[in-house]
Amino acid sequence: MSPPRKSKRARYTTHRPDGASRGTGSMVVFTSTRTRRGKVRYQEVDTSSYYQALETLDEEDTSRRKIPKTPSECQGTTSTDFPPEAGDFWEDSESQTLRRTKTQNDYLSEWIPWRSPYLDIILQSEAPLQLSQDCSGCSEAKGTIQCMSCFGNHAWCSSCAIKAHYSLPFHRLEQWNGHFYDRVSLQDLGYILYLGHGGNPCPSEGLERMPNMSSQHFTVVDSAGIFVHTVKWCQCKGATQEDKHLELLRERLFPAIITNPQTAFTFDVLEEFLIDSLECKTSTFSFYQKLRRMTSNAFPDSVPVGLFIFISKKNISSSSLPCQDHYRELMRVSREWRDLTNCKRAGFGHNSDRSPGHGDLAIFCAACPQPGINLPNDWKNRYPSDTVALQYVVDGNFTAQHMKMKRPQDDVSLSDGLAYMVEDEPYQRHVASAGENMERSTCQNHWAVNEANILRSNLRATGIGATACARHGCFVPHAIVDFYKGEQQKNIDYSVCQALAYHSAGLKRALVVYDVACQWSINFHRQVESYNILSLPSEMDIVPTVGKFHLSAHKPTCFPRFSLMFIPGAGHVDGEILETLWAPFNKISPSARAMSLAHRQEVYDDHMRDLNWKKLVGLVKSLCRKYKTVAAGVQSTEEPFKELSASLDENKVREWTTLVLKGACNRGEALDIYALRMDKAPTLAEIRLHLTQSSVRSTQIQESINWLVEDIDIENSQYVVMSYILDVQGNTSLCRDALRAEIRCLPSSPSTAQKTAIAVKRQRLLARIMKFNQKAAPVAAGLNLGSLEIVADDHFFCKEENSEAIDEDIEILFWQAGKEDDKEEEDPGEDGEDNLSDANPESIKLYMPSSFGAVALQEAGLLPLVEEEIQLRIGQANDSLEKLRNDLGEKSILYRINRRSSTSNRTDTRSKQDIRRVGLKVNRDVRSYLRAVNALTSMDAGKTVLGKYKIITREDLGLSKDITEENRFGQSSHVLPWFWRMEGFADRSSSDWNDEFLRVSWLKAKARYERWEEELVMVKCSGESGKSTIIKQMRIIHQNGFTDEELMTYRPTIYRNTLDSAQAIVLATRKIGLEYIDPNNRVNAEHIFDYHIDLSPSFELSPKIAEAIHQLWQDLIIPKVMDHTSEFYLMELSTSSPMSSA
Repeated sequence: MSPPRKSKRARYTTHRPDGASRGTGSMVVFTSTRTRRGKVRYQEVDTSSYYQALETLDEEDTSRRKIPKTPSECQGTTSTDFPPEAGDFWEDSESQTLRRTKTQNDYLSEWIPWRSPYLDIILQSEAPLQLSQDCSGCSEAKGTIQCMSCFGNHAWCSSCAIKAHYSLPFHRLEQWNGHFYDRVSLQDLGYILYLGHGGNPCPSEGLERMPNMSSQHFTVVDSAGIFVHTVKWCQCKGATQEDKHLELLRERLFPAIITNPQTAFTFDVLEEFLIDSLECKTSTFSFYQKLRRMTSNAFPDSVPVGLFIFISKKNISSSSLPCQDHYRELMRVSREWRDLTNCKRAGFGHNSDRSPGHGDLAIFCAACPQPGINLPNDWKNRYPSDTVALQYVVDGNFTAQHMKMKRPQDDVSLSDGLAYMVEDEPYQRHVASAGENMERSTCQNHWAVNEANILRSNLRATGIGATACARHGCFVPHAIVDFYKGEQQKNIDYSVCQALAYHSAGLKRALVVYDVACQWSINFHRQVESYNILSLPSEMDIVPTVGKFHLSAHKPTCFPRFSLMFIPGAGHVDGEILETLWAPFNKISPSARAMSLAHRQEVYDDHMRDLNWKKLVGLVKSLCRKYKTVAAGVQSTEEPFKELSASLDENKVREWTTLVLKGACNRGEALDIYALRMDKAPTLAEIRLHLTQSSVRSTQIQESINWLVEDIDIENSQYVVMSYILDVQGNTSLCRDALRAEIRCLPSSPSTAQKTAIAVKRQRLLARIMKFNQKAAPVAAGLNLGSLEIVADDHFFCKEENSEAIDEDIEILFWQAGKEDDKEEEDPGEDGEDNLSDANPESIKLYMPSSFGAVALQEAGLLPLVEEEIQLRIGQANDSLEKLRNDLGEKSILYRINRRSSTSNRTDTRSKQDIRRVGLKVNRDVRSYLRAVNALTSMDAGKTVLGKYKIITREDLGLSKDITEENRFGQSSHVLPWFWRMEGFADRSSSDWNDEFLRVSWLKAKARYERWEEELVMVKCSGESGKSTIIKQMRIIHQNGFTDEELMTYRPTIYRNTLDSAQAIVLATRKIGLEYIDPNNRVNAEHIFDYHIDLSPSFELSPKIAEAIHQLWQDLIIPKVMDHTSEFYLMELSTSSPMSSA
């Protein structure tokens, strides 16, 4: 039998089976292998010397240590052979690389050898410590009882077990019956649960003032299970039968009913159920089943009656107790507990003068602007309207259905309209009075519009519609509505109007993101005016938009008019955050589907409140993470936009800027400036005429450089002849340049006439090369030309673009094979002339300065000639880049207009041919440019020149998706390649369609940069608003003042905010370019900016820095700085010196 094969990813894991500390005892590494049947085996390798050697590494230099390749090399090594980390281990046997972290599989591999010892210890815990062990409490009786809930090992007698659990009535006990531990209850041991006096017996016990007030059997549901206890009620004077439920509540037991309660739920189990339902989406039935199994996993159906009969079989017969199911009681009590918890958390426990109103039991976004809550009193004068605008996203969820109720008139609501879902009665009146909009979608075939009136007979509600904060994803209170058919406009209108009215007094602008905003916005204002109940905030400008993901499904005309990228003040928001909220929300929809209307509303409200709460708790981390992303976005778009602007004509930039301002003011069709204007684009006839015309470059140059110009022309001719060379078998040997269009018609086996044409072109080119080299021979005398062959072009820019039959990899192989054939055919002689005559003329080097190299030319004293060629090569590069820009813009527009609008196979084929023809021109431009760059590199043209003329890669030549896919998703970080942003192209002539390409590209680059800049300000403002919201809550909590300990805790925060405010003023003053009136404040500003604060509670602010902040605030230039707060971010400052708050 062959040895087991080692897995490809065999991992080495270190551990200590003997429990020895590092450097002592045995140390092994387990290498995992697998047998043929897939079973895992482990082979031990002793690495004790490895870990022992690590003890001596602390003081040694580890930079030159040799790292062992495998665990087997650990034997017989010294301390200098190992890295300093004891946790290092090998990733696998092939790569022989070290990892410094362990995966879950590594930890499991460590545990596998310990499986048997673990199991032995668990089994030992289920047996008595000693069969004859005395009670650990009294040491008189035998200890046969243990508690599974208490920590540690205990063995009690019955009386001691009761004493130990006097205040722990819900622990799970077991008693040794001679064979095994059996479940036993405290009631069976004689435990009595006293009520009314904190668990102590009532002082009036025995008076028996009222019947049924002494003792009774009582069921208590706890998180540990369902228990039955003997309870004794309070017998004090004044205690009545009606007060039983209050006695239970005072002992943290929630009664199931008011009159004569028989069952109660602990506060712990109710709180645990709420957390389970919110975090794990556990239904009431599943949670109750869990409690039954925790009580009796073997017989859950007998809980609690079966357990009760077993415990009390001496006194109560099985027929005297009916089987009770506490599932319905749990469902009812959990609703009551949820309602009380929400009222308590909303502050209505202490404010009994006012009852909750619409949305008062909800939590909203702390970072969104809310006048009177997190905005200063003078916010209208300090902030622009775009910064403090509402940003809401609207969406429907058709998973949240609701079945029809049998008796809806019996339903009891506890919080109708007090949280997130709207009040039912006014909403029903609105739906009944509002008409139905039967219009079809004029955009794409949107399901939300066309299917809005479909009725489902078995459902009361087909889904819900919600409005949430578009920036942070918080549901808006009292803005969640039910759908009764489809996603009708009257439903969405009600949700939007309620959301716009929530804490928005004084706000003048609202951004509403909706999947079908192009259809919804048409009739929105007219519909609202026709409603009897709804209204909009006065003078509020509502801007409808479409989320970035859904916008790709709209018509192209919707993109410029409803894209978030073209709306000033929108920032960098995608408008799809509500989709992420539906994912966890959908997990509770199946259980809520069959609930009553009120219960479903409470459950939905509770989960929405929890989602908002988690947003609030994670706000700081979220904003910090977003700030890093936004800062990187600003950095990645600012420089490309400025470079592109600098490369364009100033008059054009000024004209386009005016169009942007008009579009932002007028919106609608005025935003079509961001779309490609078809009247500017070329027609198909114009494109074909342009493609057939060859550009002729006429230059008048001085006689001294005619030789260099002729050389560049011959070089181009070489690559023309090299464009297509066919060997004897007819296979492609080399693919080079511009004659592809002519040779494309050649068959795979060319005729003699075709081969003769290639030979004639070679002869003509060879004659021209020999004539040129004879003229250059006196200049190049004594210089070594090196290899006779020129450098081959990049194959990617040479392959035939219209050949779909040849795979790229196969084509590369043909190309390489052709090069080998050429090498085999070469037979260079000793004489250079013979070499020239025998070699293929298209691959012969010319006597150019760039062919010899900068060092050789410097030794020959030909540096002036080098400078002349450098200038010519720069001109060649500029000409090539200009053509490349025009051809790429033309190709993008051609694809956008002709390729996407093709209506038949004929027009589609013609469009493909036209696009490929332009693609050939693009490749030819790139090859010409790269030849110029290679020549500049060989002549060492300098860092400035070589830094400007970079290498063009295949990624740089992609079609501009701003033209071809203008409404695509994920375009916020799009940047044009570097050669579009080069300076010096503004004065060059270009075609009309290239101007259109640049216009659209510049407008979108400007929009991206401005949105990222706005987002940077908004993220900072969100943090300031969130802090203000928390501060307001702190003022409510501490309205009676602060203790000395609390003031000590807040002092570092006050110091931090004070210093941040002062440093923000210093930075703002520098950015604006203002000078301080008091010259001493220049020194104060530097001192403030360099000062750092220790956040320890014992920190004291330096008097010197406090005086510097005070003097800076008194400077007369500060009011002017504050007037510019709309241009940059400043923290919220007080109207007086910041030190007044400290």
